[in-house]
Amino acid sequence: MFGHKLQRQMLAIVASLLMSTIVVGSTVMPTDAVASPIQSATYA
Repeated sequence: MFGHKLQRQMLAIVASLLMSTIVVGSTVMPTDAVASPIQSATYA
């Protein structure tokens, strides 16, 4: 019972870390995605 609870807790921690990584990535990436075509168009 204790091991099952610990396993669920670890799964919840991993899931929350994954979600926070996705949120940070989606917050940071659009600025790079917007800046990158502008730079490549300028240098083209």
